[in-house]
Amino acid sequence: MGNVVGSVLAFFGLNAGIIALIRPLPIDTPTRGFYLPVATATVLAFSAVLLTTRQLPRWGIGLLALYAVFLLGGYLRYGVTITE
Repeated sequence: MGNVVGSVLAFFGLNAGIIALIRPLPIDTPTRGFYLPVATATVLAFSAVLLTTRQLPRWGIGLLALYAVFLLGGYLRYGVTITE
């Protein structure tokens, strides 16, 4: 668990930091208002379950359903937008 979390944080932190040094990263309203909060809440909730149960349950279908709700929620809230 620590290896995965550490790798993800290092990957995003270092890459985003280096890219932001070269050119600032614009973050649009849908990302700030929906995608980042929902993704953060999901990671925190799943991490809390892992830390309290100390095991990785077989939640494949549940996680896929949660991802489908995430995609559907973003689509219903913001529709399909393509930015250049």
